[in-house]
Amino acid sequence: MAVEKSNIEDRIIEFQKMEKQLEMYMGQRYQFEMQLAETSIALEEIGILEENSELYKSTGGFFIKTKKSIALDELNGRKSLLESRIKMFKDQEDKLKSNLTRLGKSLEEEMKNSK
Repeated sequence: MAVEKSNIEDRIIEFQKMEKQLEMYMGQRYQFEMQLAETSIALEEIGILEENSELYKSTGGFFIKTKKSIALDELNGRKSLLESRIKMFKDQEDKLKSNLTRLGKSLEEEMKNSK
């Protein structure tokens, strides 16, 4: 019986670790979603500018003059990268949720049977 209890405790610890990992993924995905929203707004704002408008980008502590087309290319690249990262974290979240559900049901059954 002690071996069973130890096994259940180990699986509960595993479950808790998975929950923390899920929270971490969700937090990181949220940060990327916020960056994506900012990038999308920047794309919209730059998109309405005339081609010859003066445009500056922040690089470290400096502002550097750039062309509209270059800024749009960089922002579109950033947008694509953010979208792929968000998708990756969403996929990881889905896998973890599935594993947590499976492990939770398994633990529930084990605890019922150990009483």
